[in-house]
Amino acid sequence: MKKINKFLSILLATILILSAFPVTLAQATDSAITFSVETDATSAKAGDIVNVSVNMSEYSKLGALTLVVNFDNTALKVIDVQSKRALGYEEFNTAFGGNKFAYLTISADFKTVSGTLFTIQFEVLKEGCTEVSLSVEEIVDIDLKALSSESKSAKIHNYDNGTVT
Repeated sequence: MKKINKFLSILLATILILSAFPVTLAQATDSAITFSVETDATSAKAGDIVNVSVNMSEYSKLGALTLVVNFDNTALKVIDVQSKRALGYEEFNTAFGGNKFAYLTISADFKTVSGTLFTIQFEVLKEGCTEVSLSVEEIVDIDLKALSSESKSAKIHNYDNGTVT
């Protein structure tokens, strides 16, 4: 019994000492956070609904993020946006106009973020090929240090009467 009490005392003392010095596991500084835009259908006809998801690779110290989604509003019309509520606060801002909108999010936690941030539901308006692209306007960790990122866009090929255009 004495051995167990002594072991527990040492263990608790060690935990208390280590908790005084916060340790965080950070991502390697040379690896960029990757954002991707993916569609549930790479081809569609005018009038079809296409869901486009904006995804992010895993990161555990994200502090603030501003993304701008660009699309051709003569080819696509936003029907709805569904958020996954990845962080504590987020907002969609459509004040940029009809062909782009911004996604803003902030956090003060060491919350790990990955996967789908939000999904946009578009109605296809016309035939042709169009692209939904993403630009990262701002990305910082919770210590307000700038992070590197890269993004990949998605194309939607619209068909008319079964002919690829």
